[in-house]
Amino acid sequence: MQKIKNTKGQTTEITQAQHDELFGKSGKAFRAEKMERYWFIDGFGNINFTDEQCRACDNYRHLTGNYFATKREAIAYKALLEATGRVTHAINEANGDWEPDGTHSKWSFFLNDNHFHTDVDMHNINAYTLPYLKPDTAEKILEEHEEDLRVIFGVK
Repeated sequence: MQKIKNTKGQTTEITQAQHDELFGKSGKAFRAEKMERYWFIDGFGNINFTDEQCRACDNYRHLTGNYFATKREAIAYKALLEATGRVTHAINEANGDWEPDGTHSKWSFFLNDNHFHTDVDMHNINAYTLPYLKPDTAEKILEEHEEDLRVIFGVK
């Protein structure tokens, strides 16, 4: 666990994986120089750009990860958000009122011959796990959202 501070000086603990995702391998997230262009996703879901002016909105975008060096990065992140939203919605719809009982609720998606397959509680370094799926939900998600899973897990 690592501690980071927000703009109000409040401390939050995050895992190493969260730190690496937020700040990248360099340990420091991209931040444009003053009056340099950066890209972001606006409140309507459009890709937009502005110049860094160290305003509250610039700081908020940077701290929340909605701050990109290139338009291409912003487009990729928007695609990830949309794919995650579709899969999450589909899981919630398919699960309905079902609650996990602690057994066989973690389904893993793994690639074999460039196709996703599913298995229960598979512990494999090459598996991608989505927890808390009703047993028949995993196959349905795989069948209906394979392309979204490829975006989410970063596989082509």
